[in-house]
Amino acid sequence: MWIISASDLSAADMALLGNNIRPPRPRRRRCDPGQRVNRRMISAVNRSLARLGERVERLYPPLRAS
Repeated sequence: MWIISASDLSAADMALLGNNIRPPRPRRRRCDPGQRVNRRMISAVNRSLARLGERVERLYPPLRAS
């Protein structure tokens, strides 16, 4: 069995194959648990702000009182 990368095929080769090939699966980005928690928090905040038609892209930690 031969494995050939789709990028090595010409347009004519791809047309000949037709629908017998599947598009590549999207790669899952690995992130550390801290980023996962932050994304969940941002999602929760955006769900709350959706009623007001607003959203946030990032959250900053609260400022400490001196």
